Amino acid sequence: MKNLLIIASLLGSFFYSQSQSTVVYDIPSLSDKVSVLRAVSGGPGGGNIGVYKSSDGFILIDDQFEVNEVKILEALKSIADLPVKLIINTHYHGDHTGGNIVFGKQNIPIYAHSNVRKRLNRDTNQFGRYARLIKKYPQEALPTTTYSQHMVLYDDIEEINLFFFGNGHTDGDTIIFFKNDNIIHAGDTFTVGGYPYIDIDNGGRLGGLINILNMIISLSDENTKIIPGHGDISSVNDVSRRRNILKIFYEEAEKGFQRGLSVEEVFNNIPYDLGGDKLQFIKDIYYELSIN
Repeated sequence: MKNLLIIASLLGSFFYSQSQSTVVYDIPSLSDKVSVLRAVSGGPGGGNIGVYKSSDGFILIDDQFEVNEVKILEALKSIADLPVKLIINTHYHGDHTGGNIVFGKQNIPIYAHSNVRKRLNRDTNQFGRYARLIKKYPQEALPTTTYSQHMVLYDDIEEINLFFFGNGHTDGDTIIFFKNDNIIHAGDTFTVGGYPYIDIDNGGRLGGLINILNMIISLSDENTKIIPGHGDISSVNDVSRRRNILKIFYEEAEKGFQRGLSVEEVFNNIPYDLGGDKLQFIKDIYYELSIN
């Protein structure tokens, strides 16, 4: 069921391209400064939007779909009467970056990993079960500032770290760590429920994603609040559990691949089911291993 919701979110921009967004947000507050816009009904949804409230405006972590602009601004008004001053894209997928098209026209700066700008600056085919074409974005919707490994933003006493820990969900995943508030936005490197989508043809790697989860765990303590790309606010224990299961999938698939076992044989060797198409997920791992 959760996989179906994510697929609906990814395809939402197509179905709502000619109509008004009906998305409804839950807006949990994680600290005095940080909230989340989480789509709970209507559509199109898209990834969880992190909201950081500074004295002179909001910093948004992702911006969902172009048609959601009015709904996003209405939700922000319920937090404070402030403008959007900066957007950070966690990766290039349209359910996290589509809002760039409208916010970019307003000359709002957009920060991202350098590979996000590269992907959005050309037509890009997504890999696998979410296969779709992401058309080249207009110039004003591209990230205006990019980084390669680590960037730090400062606002009053808050230190906002942008980390690139290598290829995982895509080749341009940013992990955002609000150091003083002890809050992490993981983008789609960590999602709640279902099998992770690894955009293999655009640099995604399950082995790398497992390493990113290790890095998120290393940044966290028992009090860290973690915003997933999709799903409920989580803890480091939730990330650890998911990492452990994904590690078993990857290691069993790697052993089976090296021994010449069929995907079906590996399927039977793994006792876990995350909900969704387990066989296809193992096929995707085999494909990843075949091109490494």
